[in-house]
Amino acid sequence: MNSNNNTRTPHRRSTVQSTWPSATLENFHEVPARDRAAPAAWCYTDRLSYFPGEVIRIHTCTTLRHYNLRMYRDGAEPIEVYCAEHQQGMYYETPEDCSVNGCNWPVSNTFDIPLDTRSGGYILHIEGYDTTQRIEHHFPIIIKARQPSAPNALLLVACTATWVAYNDWGGSNYYEGTCGPDRDQPSPIVSTQRPFSRGFAWLPEGAPRIPLRTPPKMGAAPRYLHAEWAYANGFSKKYASAGWASYERHFLQWAERQNYTVDMATQHDLHSNPELLKNYSCVVLVGHDEYWSWETHRVTPYQPIRKQVLAAQAPRTFADEPRASGDWGRTTLRINEQTADRLVADCDKL
Repeated sequence: MNSNNNTRTPHRRSTVQSTWPSATLENFHEVPARDRAAPAAWCYTDRLSYFPGEVIRIHTCTTLRHYNLRMYRDGAEPIEVYCAEHQQGMYYETPEDCSVNGCNWPVSNTFDIPLDTRSGGYILHIEGYDTTQRIEHHFPIIIKARQPSAPNALLLVACTATWVAYNDWGGSNYYEGTCGPDRDQPSPIVSTQRPFSRGFAWLPEGAPRIPLRTPPKMGAAPRYLHAEWAYANGFSKKYASAGWASYERHFLQWAERQNYTVDMATQHDLHSNPELLKNYSCVVLVGHDEYWSWETHRVTPYQPIRKQVLAAQAPRTFADEPRASGDWGRTTLRINEQTADRLVADCDKL
């Protein structure tokens, strides 16, 4: 579905790392509203994935008087499954450490997922508005299938561990941040209980990708067009590195246009339940699939899948792992290189 309203946000900060403003060297990032002076509207959910029949708990925050919510399946043909209009807007103070410990906004809306809801990638869209202003935001949700939707269904695993690693909403991710005594360091711990930065769930047509369409001429100054575009248009500089909008969405829509049946799950699901692979003959991971937990690496009952996945992941030197079991991966921790060396050694034994 197209977005016709304002997706830019005035709520942005930057830790300048160069003499001149720089789209590549600055840690520019989206931050929560500190007052009602400028328009803002955000949302997130209590989990990243759900089965039909479960309840989605939605957390919203807006500086505007009202908001609309809708949720749609973002496949080859968009299908709306939920709509709540003219909701009373509420503004909440957000902790400075929300990137690490979450926003702690209360639940504002709930949605009982119908039992016949189709598996796939969905977008939760919030539009805040009053008499003179409108602004919107998007959040990705995965609906799983309890059993394969068809005998030949593909299982597309969303790379949510990588999404969370790159999400810089609130200031910090695994790469840059506002942590430490000088508030200029990345965080080894990040929360899923916050919005995704702009560009992770939805992008306008024509947003640049990381690969250049035309090779630069010899001696030309290096350009990072995606970062420059993000800097100029109010999107996260990490939007092209991870997220639904840049990767999984394109595969799902292409596959459905080719008449494949596609079910979905997340890496967080695979972490807690490797059994979900056993009923699928083909498992697909696309795009920037960087971070894997120790448990996800050790999907031992499925050796062909395990060998194929680990062959691609072995060069990485870090892993990503939920800090506590049973919390639906609400917090993730970047593991040190010693732990990562164990992963690589385990790969070599396969």
